[in-house]
Amino acid sequence: MNEDLTNRILATLDRLEAGQGSMRDDLIRLEAGQGSMRDDLIRLEAGQGSMRDDLIRLEGKQDGLREELFKTRADIMERIDRLQNAVTAIQDDIAVNMGAVDSARQANDNTREDLKQMREQMSVMWRQLKAVQVRVDEISGRH
Repeated sequence: MNEDLTNRILATLDRLEAGQGSMRDDLIRLEAGQGSMRDDLIRLEAGQGSMRDDLIRLEGKQDGLREELFKTRADIMERIDRLQNAVTAIQDDIAVNMGAVDSARQANDNTREDLKQMREQMSVMWRQLKAVQVRVDEISGRH
């Protein structure tokens, strides 16, 4: 039985060695996978650095755009102010011209009224002259 036990022990040892070899192969594959993962991680970190650089450039461009936007806004507001001033000046001119038109209209109305009064006065004077003419004709005998 001693030999049988020895054979079983040897067989068990052979299986253990085979299992250890298999485990060693698995460990080698794991180490290789770990190395591959390490390489992937390095590439990811490098890509992340590149993305960080791109983000910094984009932020710089965004700041430039923001400054341009503020400048453009200020230019537009300045232009609006100039246009508003021009519109206000036009409105003032219109108001002055309307005042002149009103004044001319009033003068025209006054002239009409003056002419009407003068016509009435001349009509009265004409009647008076006619009456005087009739008297002069009566006195001088010219009927």
